[in-house]
Amino acid sequence: MLDMLREVIKGCNEIEKEQMEHERFGYEAPDYQATISNLKNYIFRRCRDEKIWLE
Repeated sequence: MLDMLREVIKGCNEIEKEQMEHERFGYEAPDYQATISNLKNYIFRRCRDEKIWLE
């Protein structure tokens, strides 16, 4: 379970980085920022509530 959560967070971070690079170089990219932010916040909040430490 922890590995799965870590992989989801890692994937979110990679997509955020890719989004920043698209914006930096002027390429069009899908805007996943709100979705990723909400997903990460939800995962971190649930982990905190359940006392699951990812880092």
